[in-house]
Amino acid sequence: MQTAVMCVADLFSVFGNNMEPYLDTGSLTRPANSLLLQLLLKASSNDKRFVIEEVQLSLMTMAKTVDPAASLDRLLPYAAHRNPKVRAQVAIVLTATAEQMSTEDLAQYGNDKLLKAGGELVTDNTPDARTAARGLLMLLRKSHEAAASTASTSDGEKENSPAEVQESSNVSRNAHHALTNKQTAKASKPAGDARGAVATWESYCRSTLAPSAAAAVLKVVNK
Repeated sequence: MQTAVMCVADLFSVFGNNMEPYLDTGSLTRPANSLLLQLLLKASSNDKRFVIEEVQLSLMTMAKTVDPAASLDRLLPYAAHRNPKVRAQVAIVLTATAEQMSTEDLAQYGNDKLLKAGGELVTDNTPDARTAARGLLMLLRKSHEAAASTASTSDGEKENSPAEVQESSNVSRNAHHALTNKQTAKASKPAGDARGAVATWESYCRSTLAPSAAAAVLKVVNK
């Protein structure tokens, strides 16, 4: 078995994203045909430590070589698997996969889906799942706040466009002072914007998750 698992890791390394169509052909309905589920099961239930380590290495190789969005799509259904050890492996690989993505890519993929999975896994009864889920949630918070900061910057650029600055150079001295005061006020906003981003993250969690899950996520991430 160890040799077979090592071969799978090599296949991921060599073929990368070309392996994606073969990852989960059986899915939950035909688990024996799902390479992904078999790896997850072997990683969590084999009685030989060296086999488990090779399977985990194979899953990490998948996270680094297969398109992250495709991997996340394949992994998310197993986040609610009835086997707690499988859920723990899923949480670990979800986080490793999300780490391959920029904050913009995570936002484009859809933070909602990952947040819901993280909200469940962060209260799982397995320590590995909870620890990995916390890492995932930290990535999601960073992605969400980066998106909020980008939106705030865009709004600021619209308020102080080049045309506006050019026009202001032709107005009276009083108007020039008013513009200077406006720019000074804008320069003092970063701390307030940071607090606003956190508040937005909190409201986002509360609007996306069930109350108990939102409370658990905020408690863990805000430590």
